[in-house]
Amino acid sequence: MIFYDEAIETLPRDELRALQSERLCALLDQIYGNNQFYTGRMESAGLTPTDVTSLDDLSNLPFTTKSDLINAQTAAEPFGTNATYEEL
Repeated sequence: MIFYDEAIETLPRDELRALQSERLCALLDQIYGNNQFYTGRMESAGLTPTDVTSLDDLSNLPFTTKSDLINAQTAAEPFGTNATYEEL
């Protein structure tokens, strides 16, 4: 596993923000509809992945607390509603 990727970690600030925005959008596309917990949180905030287009939109995403995660796990034991993929 590579811990230091010089090509990424030395990017100019604007290129780094563009890469981070791209990865954030890809992550939201991947979990929305597949992860009951985060899909519900986004929908309750009136958001879909298309509403998040850059890092500037991070403040629109709902904040998650430890108690939110605990409640999600107890609601659907043993793994909770915060699971994106089926168990192996």
